[in-house]
Amino acid sequence: MPLYIQEDSKKLNKRQITLPDDVTNKLQRNANLYAKDKTSNGYKRLKALTDKDYNKRSNKKDLQHNDKTTVSFGDARRIVSDLENMPQTPNNKEFEMVGGYDTLYALKNGLKQARNSVKQVMPVPPVPKLDKSAAKLGDIPKPIKMGNANITIKEGYDDYEGNYDFLSDYYDKYGPEYVLRTFFENPNQKQTWGPLINPSEYKAALTEFTKFGAIERFPVNKIYQWMGIILRNSCRINANTLLIGHSEQSPLYYIEDFMSEKYPNFIGVDERRALLKFKITEKEFVELCKKINITESVGVHSDGQMDLFMNQDEVDEYDRKQPYIGLMPLINKFNEYHKKNYSDECVTINENGEITHCIEYIDFFDNLGLYDTMELPDGSGAFSDYGLEPLFRVIMEYNDNKTPEETLVIINKALDVYHRRGDLASAFIEGGSKSLTWISESIHKLGKRTIYLTENQILNLKLLKKH
Repeated sequence: MPLYIQEDSKKLNKRQITLPDDVTNKLQRNANLYAKDKTSNGYKRLKALTDKDYNKRSNKKDLQHNDKTTVSFGDARRIVSDLENMPQTPNNKEFEMVGGYDTLYALKNGLKQARNSVKQVMPVPPVPKLDKSAAKLGDIPKPIKMGNANITIKEGYDDYEGNYDFLSDYYDKYGPEYVLRTFFENPNQKQTWGPLINPSEYKAALTEFTKFGAIERFPVNKIYQWMGIILRNSCRINANTLLIGHSEQSPLYYIEDFMSEKYPNFIGVDERRALLKFKITEKEFVELCKKINITESVGVHSDGQMDLFMNQDEVDEYDRKQPYIGLMPLINKFNEYHKKNYSDECVTINENGEITHCIEYIDFFDNLGLYDTMELPDGSGAFSDYGLEPLFRVIMEYNDNKTPEETLVIINKALDVYHRRGDLASAFIEGGSKSLTWISESIHKLGKRTIYLTENQILNLKLLKKH
């Protein structure tokens, strides 16, 4: 039986994230510093984070395993989301007040460790078999009759948190790490997006639903497959947008493990400056300098220098530091060059002669040619600055309990977002915007009929609009 790794959500909800001492000390200093700013945004959260009884507010004090400041898993995830979605600059008092990057990275690392600690191997559940009865809606009083179509209305909101977890499964599978892995499998190939929604089949499903108010003959499994295409390719476009630097969020948190696996000399990341860090040799550093036309003779220890030292220990110490001393002029020139070009790329060296090359992740992936492969079927760029936010608001409505009819409505709303963002539509349906325009016009012509509604039916429509 095939296996997969999943997180035990019940255990996660009981996890507590302990803030490191340096973070709690900084928060305490901020509490004293901003004592007169009690009405400022962020002060209430700052005071809460400096309280060792933080968990009393959510009745989770009994889960606290020490006398340090700890935050529940759910609260930590919410704080990380808030911090990532606000301006992360020194000018933003709220961000700095609650600890800025120190708090953000401490909580993100805590969440990552919590998730890893509760992962377990589980058997893959069988794919449910759908039959015609699964496509039928339950009986709801007072349906709205529009011509020959009975349109049923379902009241109530779906659980947001559950939908978030559902979507996160797709994002984990088709996030930045997925984009990088597929790129390295074939660096010279444009990104592929199929299979896509067949426009003729999609039109047939919409036509049937418009006529009868339910899916009677059309294969319902195709509708769920279309939803899968929407979820999969939306997450891939979002991952591209992160990797290309067109998002307020950094992709480094999501790709650190992959970079360690791919590059043995990879050391880590600097999320604050958006840098990747690599250990390099002196020869590799000299080659980097040659690319920007910087040269400098290296090595300062020559014959006849013995009289500069008092004893052999001093000679040995000098020899040990020789790489550090000899390369510093070249390193200074290299760093000054990039600083003048408004780049954070730099090189450092310690007293043992170990050289670290820090490069902005955008420059690193650009040099590899990753961004050249980010192309949709219509030839446009496979990323979006503005189209993703309204789209994710729509697809968050979906969960495993949706009927085929409800799922079709969500698909229609999602494709409508992409229809208005015509450069993205080709990632989801064959023919892109042209196909969506053709379908829209066909359905519009089909729907030209006189419809009579009672007062109760109008009220139901208003309720539907709210939801």
